[in-house]
Amino acid sequence: MLLGGLVVGVLSGCSKSKEQAVVAMDEARLTLSSAKKAGAESLAYKTLMGAESRLTGAEQRFKEGNYSAANEEATVANQLANQAKSEAETKKASKTAQKKLGKKASR
Repeated sequence: MLLGGLVVGVLSGCSKSKEQAVVAMDEARLTLSSAKKAGAESLAYKTLMGAESRLTGAEQRFKEGNYSAANEEATVANQLANQAKSEAETKKASKTAQKKLGKKASR
């Protein structure tokens, strides 16, 4: 009886880990997509590639059944994707500001 309860407890914990990994990977995918839309492929390439690499690692860990490692990798992928998006947006804003300053100086 005690063993049955332990097995159920472990399986429900495993199910929760699996769900958390799925959610973390989905969030990372969405953030990667958002970063790409912000221009990260050209403006924050290295950071974006790091995020994609981490997501690939998360997917591999998930396939292996290592859900906690998948969750951790996906979380890092999401953080890197956010960083890539931020870098891209900052570079875009800087370029826009430089253009505006250049137009004012030529007047």
